[in-house]
Amino acid sequence: MNKVITLLVVGLFLLIPANAQTDEVSSVTYDGSAYSFSFVWNKKESIRTHLPGLSFSFNNLNGLDDISNANLNSSQSYSIALGLGGFNARIADHWVFGIGARLDFARYHFKGNVGLREIVDPSGSYFTTFVDDPEGRTYKSSKLILYYVTIPVVLEYQCKVNGSNRFWINGGVEGLVKYYSKSQVDIKETGHVKKQSLGHDLNINPISARLVFNIGFDKYGLTAFYQPISLFKSDRGPDLYPWGIGFAVGF
Repeated sequence: MNKVITLLVVGLFLLIPANAQTDEVSSVTYDGSAYSFSFVWNKKESIRTHLPGLSFSFNNLNGLDDISNANLNSSQSYSIALGLGGFNARIADHWVFGIGARLDFARYHFKGNVGLREIVDPSGSYFTTFVDDPEGRTYKSSKLILYYVTIPVVLEYQCKVNGSNRFWINGGVEGLVKYYSKSQVDIKETGHVKKQSLGHDLNINPISARLVFNIGFDKYGLTAFYQPISLFKSDRGPDLYPWGIGFAVGF
């Protein structure tokens, strides 16, 4: 009877599907007879989101066309973001949830002799706006510098193409925490260029969010974002909505 039970147990192991991964083979000797069987099970391959390790985007500002004395120099307006790491959770065969952290360094360059300044409005509150140079000087450049810590939260679909390479697409929301802002102009003077700061806080929202979208193949991809929340605090600056498109590389 015991020999029959042993043979049934061995048979159950042998019924495991042939396409399962084999990890170990063992042998058992019982009542003078030798039996060999293998422990086998299916193991899913781990996958992770393709949050950019390094990205570069050309930036723009929706709403700037409504301001008569301000024009963006698009070719010199950009952001560079560096990934700091992340967490991934597989939720289905081709789907994975990811959350990460990044440092984002953005610059917006403006044409002409105007710069962003804080002025006092009739109610006594500070308001940020574009102001012509009060001394009529010529600017070599006028720029807004922004540094953020960002927290992207995305849902990604991916699948294998040509063996081990992967096509992937993801989208979600990216939280923004501002830790530095500055308006700066470079003034042309005889024989040299003088840098002058026009302000730091500038009524820029310290916490914000934007929509993000990424698509790519293997470690390389395209990236885009749109910020549906104004860059400046409500009634404390112009209604400007940043967006950008660029490319990214994963680590």
